[in-house]
Amino acid sequence: MVAGGCCAPRGGRQAEGNCALSACGHLRRAAYWRTERLAFAIDALDRGFVMNITSRTGMIALGFVALLAAGGTGAALNALLMPNAAADLTSFAERPVNLPNVKLTDQNGIQHALASEIAGNALLVVNFNYTSCESICPIGNAMMQAVDKEAPADLGKPVKLLSITIDPNTDTPAVIREASSQFDPSGRWLWLTGNPEDVQAVLSGVGTSVPDITLHAPLTLVGDAASGQFYSIRTLPDANEVVALLAKFHQ
Repeated sequence: MVAGGCCAPRGGRQAEGNCALSACGHLRRAAYWRTERLAFAIDALDRGFVMNITSRTGMIALGFVALLAAGGTGAALNALLMPNAAADLTSFAERPVNLPNVKLTDQNGIQHALASEIAGNALLVVNFNYTSCESICPIGNAMMQAVDKEAPADLGKPVKLLSITIDPNTDTPAVIREASSQFDPSGRWLWLTGNPEDVQAVLSGVGTSVPDITLHAPLTLVGDAASGQFYSIRTLPDANEVVALLAKFHQ
């Protein structure tokens, strides 16, 4: 059991066989990730996500908490998720990205063309998630929340954040609206879903695939939509690193 009564029932109820990790304080932007590792992990996992600790993904999530508490780095977290991954996945690789102009729907039920209407001439931070994820998604979403609060609105170009589901059959606009509300996104942070074929086209365009969503690896993209040049991050970056990468496009 996590200290502080983290397995106590919330609102007088607790799902059978599940452990709700309760909040141990809000994220403090000034101390984000590096000095509030354990509080950050628990707070992230608590945002509406109840995990079954007997599941493989649940055990991965508990491993994240343990590593964060011990001061684990992105490389260590990546090693937990993908023990056979090459070492170079811990670096931020520059690569071209081809965002297709498919129609995706945001958490407000508004449909947009991805390349021409959403991305346009903006600087983008893009992550991939799904709302029933029990492992890395809540942590990645909390990182995006911190970027939403900390990144300038404009760095010569507008800065936008996109969270794209990898489970579009389940993640309808109503579902992602409820999930996104846990992270209080500003108007520039869109949570997006669409037809499975269109989501697959996005994944292909960014050079990845997800054969099994429950085992998906972390991927964050930071880049310039107009040029198609992006940093591809296959670990769990912190907000300061993402903001610093955005600034590189304004030098």
